[in-house]
Amino acid sequence: QLRKRILDADGESYDPKELYQAYARFGGMPMLADVGLETDKVTAALDGVYSAVVVRDILEREKRKGQRTITDSLLLRKLMMFLADNIGNSVSATSIGNTLVSEGLLESGSRKTKPATQTIQAYIQALTESFIFYEIKRFDIKGKEYLKTLGKYYIVDIGLRNYLLGYRDGDSGHILENIVYFELLRRGYDVAIGKLDNKEVDFIATKTDEKKYIQVTESMNAPETRERELSPLRKIPDNYEKIVIAMDTGMEQDQDGIRLINAIDFLLGKQQVGQNVTIIGGGLTGCEIAYELYLQGKNPTIVEMLDDLICTPGICLANTSFLRDFFKANKVSVHLETGVKEIKDGVVIAADKNGNVIEIPTDSVILSTGYRSAPLAGKSRHVHIVGDAQSVGNLRTVIWGAWDVCMKI
Repeated sequence: QLRKRILDADGESYDPKELYQAYARFGGMPMLADVGLETDKVTAALDGVYSAVVVRDILEREKRKGQRTITDSLLLRKLMMFLADNIGNSVSATSIGNTLVSEGLLESGSRKTKPATQTIQAYIQALTESFIFYEIKRFDIKGKEYLKTLGKYYIVDIGLRNYLLGYRDGDSGHILENIVYFELLRRGYDVAIGKLDNKEVDFIATKTDEKKYIQVTESMNAPETRERELSPLRKIPDNYEKIVIAMDTGMEQDQDGIRLINAIDFLLGKQQVGQNVTIIGGGLTGCEIAYELYLQGKNPTIVEMLDDLICTPGICLANTSFLRDFFKANKVSVHLETGVKEIKDGVVIAADKNGNVIEIPTDSVILSTGYRSAPLAGKSRHVHIVGDAQSVGNLRTVIWGAWDVCMKI
């Protein structure tokens, strides 16, 4: 199976999962493009962000406002560390103060007693006003109202979290949740936590005419995890889209009408195909796409201008025979000697060789019409053309062609 790669401006290719892991470790502050991804350099850069935003911006801004509420830089840092360590957890000002004292987090400073609840609230407000942390409210799905207690906080940059807490392993689920939250904000959604009786939905993402219920988890492989993530979504009594985003979704793409989406695909903005999919082109690639979509529970339709599927010579007979027989046995719709005339919203208009118009209900269209060889340079003594640049083929013809060239050099 071919793995997806991402190319940068210089043509370097990267594994998307490796890029995600780097982002989850170092964050996405703009200066990282200049300093690189060495831990010491990243830490120094993030220390500058902390000094500029937290020390100068928050403390100095409070002085300019004529307010002396935020005066304890140690308490501010300890509070940031607490919130950073509890992203995705429900917290209150009272519980934060109790934890800071009970765990001895204030013992290195002059403050020995529990800070007042109003003081904690003021410090948190300063952090949210500076956009270091974002507060997310809970929404009662049944009561259809926002709740005033036990919200959550997410930090604006995961790299800043790791700067405060140290670059440690673990808590990857909450880190993913934090990243997904900000991606939803970036896409223009209003985001809340969903409460349904004693269960919780990680995010309710809404726009003017759109709503999504979203669960976020590291893996969906364990049965108990699947039940925990799917159970709240099954109980929601409306028909808005329900999604689980996970680094490892398992084999299934859909569960009781709930979509399971790979987290990296979600972050890259990869579009999911709808239920009714029209594939234009019945070559080997188009047929394999139709086969895979059918196994995912979709309804594929193949439109091919020639009088048979997979007409390219040299394709393994076992493969072509299997795919033709599979489509026939499973009643997959195939239109031969048919061309597409128009693609409209919700329908593909095609016409067969006799001019009969066919309307194909369609949610998604996939073009698999092939391509022509177009080498960047002509063949010469020092230039050897192999693979699809010479003639469109398959993996076998590519390997054989490259072998022949290598033996002649």
